[in-house]
Amino acid sequence: MKSKLKQILPTLATTALLLTNNALADNYSVQSVPGYSCHGGNTFNGQQLTDYKHTESFLPPSAFQFWNNFYISEIGVKGDTEAQEITPQTPMNSPVVTIYSDSTKDFIMSLGIDLDPALTPSEEFNVPISRAYTITSSGPRTQLPTIAQDLHKFSPVQNRTEEITLADWNEAKGRMLLSCKGDDSGNVRLIADGLIPNGIYTVWQVFAVTNAPDGQQGPIPMTFSPMGGLDNTLVADNHGRAKFKRSLNYCPLERENPLMYVSLFLHWDHVLYGAAPVMIDQGMIPGRVGSNHLCFPTGDYL
Repeated sequence: MKSKLKQILPTLATTALLLTNNALADNYSVQSVPGYSCHGGNTFNGQQLTDYKHTESFLPPSAFQFWNNFYISEIGVKGDTEAQEITPQTPMNSPVVTIYSDSTKDFIMSLGIDLDPALTPSEEFNVPISRAYTITSSGPRTQLPTIAQDLHKFSPVQNRTEEITLADWNEAKGRMLLSCKGDDSGNVRLIADGLIPNGIYTVWQVFAVTNAPDGQQGPIPMTFSPMGGLDNTLVADNHGRAKFKRSLNYCPLERENPLMYVSLFLHWDHVLYGAAPVMIDQGMIPGRVGSNHLCFPTGDYL
């Protein structure tokens, strides 16, 4: 009964959220978007969540090419010598670990950013994310302690000592409601379940740039920013549940420079980096300090 109730509660919460907002449908354009547990950017078990083919009519070819192969990072599972990409054959009891992957390097370089040559696979990679390196009171970057050490020196959100398995990771699910007002503003409401209990998350909005200022384009015609501005942080409760609500100064359903993707990003190093999810130029890259956990491919609904 308890297991069944646990499955039903998120559905009830989603239904209540949708009913509340659908009451405003006369004045709003509303779109409901599911959130998927993901193993990187646009992937789950090595397969793309969406291929964005439907966007070819209004996205430049370079943007289509990028979105069709969107990998911010792979989530690794601990192997004999190094972390491996998750596949359908990966045992569900495998611990999720930090990874320094080719897809991470390719993504970073595609942004026109040079990777620090000193950043190489080391003891800071292939570490279970429950014991990932973080900034602590005792040093700049150190591994979190085990249960036998001094946990009291650390923040309460850093109290998980058992490994986070692939089964734990895949529990994440959510629903996002995007709405537009007549004045070209909007709202986002998001509920999530199955997150890492007490985990620190941030929410990010990613746009395809179809109409760049002065016709200029970057290495990839995309841009991202904190969803609804700072503060875009949420902390899951003891049961792995969380809610997020923000007002937007744009319509999230418009076609010009469309919102293509929303990410719920887990910071397993328990550090926030302000207006960016990571600090690439400081070596704090995706896969080392955090990764997408819940993916909302909103472009699939345009």
